[in-house]
Amino acid sequence: MAVEFPLKPAYSFLEQKGFEKEVSEIRNAREKYMCYNSGLRRGKIINLLKMKNLLNEFIDNFWKEGATDDGKKEIKFRENIFNRFLENKEEYSQIEDDGEIEENIGNQISTNIATQYFAYEADLQKSLISQAEELFPNYKIFGDNLDGIEYQIGGKRIDLLLENKSDNKLLAIELKANVADYKVFGQISMYLSLLQTQFPEKIIEGVIIAGEIDDTLKIASCRDKSLKLKSYKMTLELIDE
Repeated sequence: MAVEFPLKPAYSFLEQKGFEKEVSEIRNAREKYMCYNSGLRRGKIINLLKMKNLLNEFIDNFWKEGATDDGKKEIKFRENIFNRFLENKEEYSQIEDDGEIEENIGNQISTNIATQYFAYEADLQKSLISQAEELFPNYKIFGDNLDGIEYQIGGKRIDLLLENKSDNKLLAIELKANVADYKVFGQISMYLSLLQTQFPEKIIEGVIIAGEIDDTLKIASCRDKSLKLKSYKMTLELIDE
């Protein structure tokens, strides 16, 4: 069963520590990133706990699962939602009607489509993170603190970076919810080059995972033996509530 950061206990914990104002602002905020509402709140609360050096205390006393690998992945995922919200606040936060909606309706429709796409991709990324060691045997998420989740290098962001448990290899994964075409080849080639520069002693490989692999991507990557292409199939999971 998936581990989810518990909002209500975190609210109460922070209020008891004297942060009623901050908690109230987060609870009542109308901001939203992509399709995430409570997900953004979780990211904000985790950020507040970290800022106040209270996250470990909260985990120790109210959320034991937070110390597990699944808990750490959940924390990282919620932090990513919050960080991306900050990076793209003007574009993706919900906008109050200021009388200019008719002028901007075309842009708003495009934004809504992009929002749904990126939300779906983020959910796929979470599934990939939780199943990474099952899908890629002998690999684990890079770094002692799950640094490989949205690994940042050279001003770029790799969806997931894995390291081999026995061999001297790194595996960069680029995830696309829809169709991946030849442009993605240039993107991941940049990532692999940056990784090779940062880790010259390691063997660097890459995987592109997409809902559909376009023929142009197959042609562009056919001579690159360090890169593999994979498509995914979704499964339905039922959870008792």
